Amino acid sequence: MFRFILGRLPNLFHNMGIWLRLALTIALGFLIFFIIFGFLSMRIVNDSTNRILQERQVLTQMAANEIDAVLVRGFYELEKATTFARFNPQATNLEEEQEVLAHFYGRLSIFSLGVYFHDATGKVILVEPYDTGVIGTDHSTRSHIRQVIASGQRSISLPFVESKTSTPAVALAIPIRDEQGQLMSILSGFIDLSSSDIRRPIEQALNLGHTGHAVIVDSQGRVIASTEPRAFLGPGEHLDFYRKMMAERLVGVETVPYDGDEEEYGHMHVMAFAPLSMANWGVAMGGDATETFAPVINLRNTIFLLGGLMLVAIVAATLIGTRRLVHPVKVLTRSAQDIAEGDLTASIQISEGGEIGVLAKSLEEMRLRLKESIDEIQRWNVELEERVKERTRELEQLMEEVSKLHAKRELDHLKSEFISSISHELRTPLGFIKGYVTTLLRTDVSHSKKTGREFLQIIEEESDKLQELVENLLDTSRIHAGSFAVEKKPIDIAELVQKVVEKVESITDQHSFLLRFEPMLPSVPGDTRRLEQVLHNLLDNAIKYSSQGSQITISGKWKNDHIQVCVADGGQGVPQAELGRIFDSFYRIPGPETQKVRGVGLGLTICRAIVEAHGGRIWAESVPDKGSTFYFTLPLQEGV
Repeated sequence: MFRFILGRLPNLFHNMGIWLRLALTIALGFLIFFIIFGFLSMRIVNDSTNRILQERQVLTQMAANEIDAVLVRGFYELEKATTFARFNPQATNLEEEQEVLAHFYGRLSIFSLGVYFHDATGKVILVEPYDTGVIGTDHSTRSHIRQVIASGQRSISLPFVESKTSTPAVALAIPIRDEQGQLMSILSGFIDLSSSDIRRPIEQALNLGHTGHAVIVDSQGRVIASTEPRAFLGPGEHLDFYRKMMAERLVGVETVPYDGDEEEYGHMHVMAFAPLSMANWGVAMGGDATETFAPVINLRNTIFLLGGLMLVAIVAATLIGTRRLVHPVKVLTRSAQDIAEGDLTASIQISEGGEIGVLAKSLEEMRLRLKESIDEIQRWNVELEERVKERTRELEQLMEEVSKLHAKRELDHLKSEFISSISHELRTPLGFIKGYVTTLLRTDVSHSKKTGREFLQIIEEESDKLQELVENLLDTSRIHAGSFAVEKKPIDIAELVQKVVEKVESITDQHSFLLRFEPMLPSVPGDTRRLEQVLHNLLDNAIKYSSQGSQITISGKWKNDHIQVCVADGGQGVPQAELGRIFDSFYRIPGPETQKVRGVGLGLTICRAIVEAHGGRIWAESVPDKGSTFYFTLPLQEGV
């Protein structure tokens, strides 16, 4: 049956009238156009939906990272306090310990509920703020003290309500060891879970809309802190979702039913979740699904409405236009049939004029009709040209929309690459920190004090790398915002270079450094910290991209009204085609050798911004396989 119909279609089309055939052909073309239009529209709607979900996940992860940072800072401050006093509970004079506790309590808002000094059994020796009723109390049954006594490692307590102030709190505790490595005492601090340090990260959810909210939950899905008025340690409004995400330590976004108030029970919420690395907690952030996807729904409805209106308008224009074009042909056909039948007396009635009038008139009338026909044809040509121009403008508008769509996709691609690169650079130091912290926290393995200190030193180094990456990102943001500035004062550039080289030599013994500076170089106005950052970035690149044992040369000379400094290495060099792009933000030279070196492509961008802020310029010269030389200049006077 289907083959029969397909076989009959050519004959059916051939037997149709010219008006119907022309209308069907044009309609088929517009149908193909609207199929493509609908496909592109749905792609736009899907991309918008994915972008909303990704933005919500990023906000949640940032909030989790900020809360992790609060806990990390708390442990850091406790450990820092042990460097100012021995905290030996057997000592006869504890005035120094009391002063340290008072100082840290008064200076730090993070431990607003108190700082405690315990002996090795958990008994309170000192407390700040001072309370004689607490001193001597046995806290060994409290979870954070019990964990330190049992494992000898620092710990975070289960959330609890602080008895004096009835405030939700959590306690951090660290062990203090004697010279033999035995547990000597314990130092702990109480963090207020309702403080701004904890609430500020999750209050970003209030910017998501009227239903935007966020919550910090423990491993059982119980509320630790929330932007909504919820009972402390009560069940969360998406309890099953929280428990699943915490059990599997998942990061993601899901649409889940609301289990809270009866009036909203069953409503769907779009919730993003991110677990903390420092504690067995998680951060959830989201809002009502209808409000979340309102922009996407509005966009989809607008596209459908415009598409429908365009379809109706085009169908109407097609029907009217084809009928108008076909009508003269039908009149000519009827007139030709009349003549064939022998009706020579009937006149040809065509208001637009045409060739039929020539056959019915005398030669003089034929000449006049011919002139009128030519005028009519010219008028048609003008109308046709206007229609062509109109269609051309429509096509140009369509191409402009397609170009905008392509540019938007390219921007999304660049954003995706940026997020991937930054995520990779963050994941590496975070992996080191997580690994060594996990090792230190293991209760089934004992570590010597030396090993523990080495682990902490590695954690500190990786934290410094994280801080450097964040500073580079902030500097790049200031550069693009036009707010990057330097503070100038007279500096000795040779002395500054010597200082930076000494620092670099202290962290690497795989390269040698040669300084060649003209004697008696004049001082230049500059920002010491920023210029030190330029030199450090250039030397760091020279070390990374040159072979071990090679020599790096730093030279400087006085040229007219400025000082020129150059850093030369004997590494693999930079291809000539890439020299013009190495100072662009986030640009890294493609190739396997570059991929082996950590970085996101911001160092040289910041170097250029710093040098140009001083009124100088920076450039590079390179010979493949023979090394690269980076030059920058600093004017001797302001404004030169």
